[in-house]
Amino acid sequence: MLGATFAFAASQPLVDMGTAANFAILGKTGISTTGTTSIVGDIGVSPIDATGMTGFGLIMDSSNQFSTSSLLDGRAYASDYAPPTPTAMTTAISDMETAYTEAAGRTLPDHTELGAGNIGGMTLTPGLYKWSSSVTIPTDVTLNGSPTDVWVFQIAQTLDISSGKKIVLIGGARAENIFWQVGGQTTLGTTSVFNGNILGQTAIVIETGATLNGRALAQTAVTLDSNNVTEATITPPVVNQTTNVTVSIAPWYPQENNYILICDANGFVPTSYDWNFGDGQLLQNYSQDNIYHTYADGVYNTTCTAMNTLISETGSIIISVNMTGNQTNTTECFYSIKDIPAVCIGGTITTDTTNGCRTIVCTNESASMQVLACDKPTGTNPAYFEMYKQWQTGTDVTEICIGTTCISDNGFASQSYPYCISNTIPPVNDTNTTTNTTNLTSTTLHVAPWYPQGGNYVFICDASGFTPTSYDWDFGDGQNLWDYNQDNTYHSYANGTYNLTCIAKNNEISSAGTLTINV
Repeated sequence: MLGATFAFAASQPLVDMGTAANFAILGKTGISTTGTTSIVGDIGVSPIDATGMTGFGLIMDSSNQFSTSSLLDGRAYASDYAPPTPTAMTTAISDMETAYTEAAGRTLPDHTELGAGNIGGMTLTPGLYKWSSSVTIPTDVTLNGSPTDVWVFQIAQTLDISSGKKIVLIGGARAENIFWQVGGQTTLGTTSVFNGNILGQTAIVIETGATLNGRALAQTAVTLDSNNVTEATITPPVVNQTTNVTVSIAPWYPQENNYILICDANGFVPTSYDWNFGDGQLLQNYSQDNIYHTYADGVYNTTCTAMNTLISETGSIIISVNMTGNQTNTTECFYSIKDIPAVCIGGTITTDTTNGCRTIVCTNESASMQVLACDKPTGTNPAYFEMYKQWQTGTDVTEICIGTTCISDNGFASQSYPYCISNTIPPVNDTNTTTNTTNLTSTTLHVAPWYPQGGNYVFICDASGFTPTSYDWDFGDGQNLWDYNQDNTYHSYANGTYNLTCIAKNNEISSAGTLTINV
């Protein structure tokens, strides 16, 4: 049943929670927390008194009607606080019990005993679901519906969501419209993400690092451990809200079979991304909207699922890789220097003019640099050009790069890497003299455009004046990559300062470039 979608059923009315809806957490016998928990909304206990709320460091208000806590964006109420709190708490607990009974008593379910209680991997549309036993969620489950749709889950025994798994809402579905009526204990596994209102006849246990968007309304106790709980506010639906995800290839890429892919979410702000590269490799719960990946020859359906605690949307792209030349690389190619994109690192391009050659000036508040690039096409490389630095002031502007170009290879187009002039290369002041920078035997090391992304880097080891056959990388953090066959590589750093070295080499020449990275 994994991956199954269950069809839309007759609309369910909301479960009326009465004044219990004013609370993020309610418990008859107590609410306890350890660690650093964050709760948005009110909490309350009754008939047990305030001694049943532990771990919050409660501070009584001068009215004696409620207390506060650094862990609460809201208030805490108990049966022994000053009037009118005791009466209000009795009413809230009664409303909670009534809501449980009403949800449990609904008849004519749309689905019964679905998955024999295992609903992991399923996509569930609105309706009434009923189980006579326990329900487990060992993998993510998706609820797909509109902002006004309602789900009611009748569970006779326990409810468990495994560690790190999620209840994902798509299509505009809202946590406040989801009701989990549970006869036994409810357990949210460590770092899981749960959406909906839990109406529990017994205990609700929220394990370390788990997130709840909704309510925990327990007829016994609620136990927390370093959790995030946000009361699902009942708000009017957002009309015509459109969310979607597109996946694209970053500028400057692909570079041979190396890609940087961008996952662009529209209509919402993701907190994590799940990548499936289509070649058997996965990357889940990634924090960045772009990723570097190397493909072998083939055609791959690459997907990115962008998500937050309320929304999950997936986009895809078809990647075709053929390094043997059996198909045309469809990357846009440029054969004139005036058309090739330029990037300024450390400043902003303030002048970019073409007059036979191309003059590019990059500046910031205290520095500037100018390079000249001229077309020098050859029979085998119609996009060949030469570039050199004419002058610079200061050192903040570190590089001016030009790319992407294309090199003709037996009638097929293949991408070359962007070429960069750094502030360490001496200027050539005679503008009547062109300098072919590839005649200089040296190696420079720099960070690729679009990077860094957090602690993630793509480095380019640029050898001038010779053609390396391999590269030795020392990332400065104890990790090495020897005899690598590419001049660029992806690496992730922890916080710190690192001295990175790349040695470009062939059978005759070995040249090292260095770079200091502060993360």
